[in-house]
Amino acid sequence: MDRLMGYDPTEPPGSPYAMMNSSVMDEIEEISEEKAKEFLK
Repeated sequence: MDRLMGYDPTEPPGSPYAMMNSSVMDEIEEISEEKAKEFLK
């Protein structure tokens, strides 16, 4: 099973809401294959 697991760095240390916080995943943006290849150079 594929699963996206986030981490929220704004939560205080030890907070149970920091790990697997999916709201941080909203910051992901889709990029083109060409852009991905630029990152890998």
